Amino acid sequence: MSVTSFRMIDGRVRNFSAHLQRLRSYQPMSEAQEAQLRKELRKKGTFNVKITCDTGTFLVQHRPDRPVKDKIALWGHLQKDERINPTVKGPDLYWLAQLKNKAQTHGAHEALLVDERGHVIEAIHASVLALKDNTIHISDHPRALPPTMRPLVLNYLTDRFDIDVESHPEGLSPELVRSSEVLLTNSFHGVQQVTQLLEYATAQPRPTTLKVEAINRQLWAEAESVEPS
Repeated sequence: MSVTSFRMIDGRVRNFSAHLQRLRSYQPMSEAQEAQLRKELRKKGTFNVKITCDTGTFLVQHRPDRPVKDKIALWGHLQKDERINPTVKGPDLYWLAQLKNKAQTHGAHEALLVDERGHVIEAIHASVLALKDNTIHISDHPRALPPTMRPLVLNYLTDRFDIDVESHPEGLSPELVRSSEVLLTNSFHGVQQVTQLLEYATAQPRPTTLKVEAINRQLWAEAESVEPS
């Protein structure tokens, strides 16, 4: 099973083009199939949409919306990445859901996945941005799921602030993440700010200089319509 998913408001999706590209990377999509997919997506309201690739077809589900969180707590205990097919969204969703539940039992919303060397690949359902000394450090680890939301957030930040972006193909060092202001990006919440790091039943406050509410407002203002262009 291969899927993509995103939050949609009144037929508008942040970086919808990237989701179409993701689907095409899983299986071919004809012009007629894209037109049908766009037609099925057209719906007033707010939804948590899931599109599943199924033997040459694309199944659209308008799932109910759920609460959006701009500020979250991150579980400080690093989690070994045991995904089978990490660069495809779908095959490992059950394992990721179990890990998410585990993090929540410790009072956290997210946790970090690391490789055998202990380098941070990404979070359970999000890309990791570590801001330190006017540089945004990002993980381009080979086991990271290609992001759909991260490019929009990086464009927003580099357009408005004197900030550089540094890619880490080997992943991020835990020390760098712990010493940085941390943002998480995904296609449902947009951008989230880590305000607490939870370790050994202790909540450590994190630096929070950026206004994530403003970033998310702008991302929705620039969201793409599912209507054909």
